[in-house]
Amino acid sequence: MAQAPANGRRTPTGRDIAHEIVAAQLRRMAHRLRLLIACWSVVIAGLVGPSLALAQQPGAAAIAASDARLRATADRLAKASVSALAEVGGRFTEPRLVGYDGSAQTACGRLPAKNAYACYADRTIYYDRSFIAGLVAWAARDLGTSGEMAGAFAIAHEWGHQIQYMLGLDYSHSGRSEADADCMAGALVRLTRSGRAMLPSEFAEVELTMQVLGDPPLIEGEWGLVVERINASKGASRTGGFTNAQGSHGNIRERLAELRRGLSSSVKTCVENIPRLTRVPVLVVPRQPLSGQAIQWYADRTADAYDFAVSQRKPLVLVTGSATGQYFRRLKSEVLDSPQLAALSTVAVFAYADPANDVVARNMAKALGYDGYPVISLFAPNANMLDERARIVGLWDAATVVAQLSKFLRKEGWMAPERAPWMPPVGSPR
Repeated sequence: MAQAPANGRRTPTGRDIAHEIVAAQLRRMAHRLRLLIACWSVVIAGLVGPSLALAQQPGAAAIAASDARLRATADRLAKASVSALAEVGGRFTEPRLVGYDGSAQTACGRLPAKNAYACYADRTIYYDRSFIAGLVAWAARDLGTSGEMAGAFAIAHEWGHQIQYMLGLDYSHSGRSEADADCMAGALVRLTRSGRAMLPSEFAEVELTMQVLGDPPLIEGEWGLVVERINASKGASRTGGFTNAQGSHGNIRERLAELRRGLSSSVKTCVENIPRLTRVPVLVVPRQPLSGQAIQWYADRTADAYDFAVSQRKPLVLVTGSATGQYFRRLKSEVLDSPQLAALSTVAVFAYADPANDVVARNMAKALGYDGYPVISLFAPNANMLDERARIVGLWDAATVVAQLSKFLRKEGWMAPERAPWMPPVGSPR
């Protein structure tokens, strides 16, 4: 039995920690199953977590004032970005800033309400005007401040994504995209202030905004804080993205830590460990296998694969079937391990799962009405796991499978040769 310390609080034992980890895993599974069963509406934002429940919708005057402040913010960010990109060997091209009401049709698809999004395809930052104005009004009302930094941070985060696009940063093997966007937001905000530190009231505005934009933590309570400190001390979050969040954006503490990192450093520091993409057309079926190219399969880890696909804005190719069945074994040896399919490894995230072993795969198969023969499904990279875009049923040769997948990948815009393969798709999500 653990001895109570002098301060009266019991030191956690190994059994306590194990129980906490198991409980966190169960909460994570329950969260994902709720996502699956409820079929939450699509959110393709690069920013938004939980939606904001405003006590009162902002009026036309408040929205107009918010728009004016955001345009001023964008002007300051543009001036700061010229020198920031020059430091890392990039050239800045100012993105457009476009507000919309309710929803918007863009080159990256239809954007829903209460959203902000950096679209690579048309180099534009879109934002829901009433949502951003509501954030500002909420911060001002709650803190007795101007609330301006609440809206400025939202745009600065998306601005960070645009800089990622301009630099051609390759996040295909890292979960750092959202974390680095927060870091760059801090670095850019610092540059716009000519050396003036962020005031405590301004930081409080951002912190209040994080109550809306942060992901729920995977592990709650004191042990969650311990996990975050351990990961930070080991540098785990520098390479693997956020470590204690039910999503790709990070929980409130993690996002604020990234913002502080940017405020005390530079854009160069934020992205110094991220490689650059080679901008070459994607080869569908190369005449010769590409040297060393292979698919990193998620075996019986459908939920993890989908999380990664959403964070990277890549589609998910999910293969389901009985791992012990002759058809599945043949499919794996002839197709899944083939160099032809490996040629698509830069375009999509791949997983195969036996529904008998993977509860998420089993629930998806039931919801979509398939089982038995191996099924290859192509899912769009958004929060709705049931957004299936294409399906190949049965056993086919590698060339046919790759041709069919490529047909739909090209149709949805994921294989446009002029853009790097991890970028958002061009086209309208259904």
